[in-house]
Amino acid sequence: CVLAGCALSVTAPAHAANLLQNGSFEAGYSGVAWQTYTPAYSPGTTGHFAYWQIDFGQVDIINKLWDGSDTDSANNDASVDMNGSLGGGISQVFATTVGALYHVSFDIAGNYAGAPVTKHMDAKVAGVTLPNAAIVSNHYTFDVTGKSATNMGWESRGFDFIATESTTRISFASTITGNAGMALDNVEVTLGTAATVPEPETYAMMLAGLGLLGFVARRRKQKPAV
Repeated sequence: CVLAGCALSVTAPAHAANLLQNGSFEAGYSGVAWQTYTPAYSPGTTGHFAYWQIDFGQVDIINKLWDGSDTDSANNDASVDMNGSLGGGISQVFATTVGALYHVSFDIAGNYAGAPVTKHMDAKVAGVTLPNAAIVSNHYTFDVTGKSATNMGWESRGFDFIATESTTRISFASTITGNAGMALDNVEVTLGTAATVPEPETYAMMLAGLGLLGFVARRRKQKPAV
């Protein structure tokens, strides 16, 4: 089938390199429980949010307030609260090859300490030259009912995209108000390997074709010898 008419099933090669820097948000780790940042902050390559850009609003680096998605300890695994005192957004630019297939993966949870119970966040991938022409734009939710600092309930999410430019931006944005947002950790972008999976209509045609072949085979088998 034509590529545009097929769903893509992508798997990252074993031990594929993460094309993002500081995707686990460990850079600049400190003993402070959490810190809030705004677009005025320039993280550089060593501080909190190293290599990331804070696009709008406020976001928190969580150092010790709760356990990150590595689930090893609440004291040595950083993550992000997408809401500081209000919702915020972050992004990072990385090199891509036009036409190549990539896999994005990340872990989500939520700040259990404040409303709303259901957290909301958008994830988007777009070329740098045409930032408004999103290649992928997805919305994610997470319910924090019953969650706590040592029971965050981290869940993995992901999607695939085909690069349209040599430089691509991935961005995450809170879509709720308040100071308790979606939690984000372990963001990765890896070069994928694709297998095309027929859409339902294609499966239907395949099954119809197989049925016709079976019918013809049965007719031939039943035809009396001359």
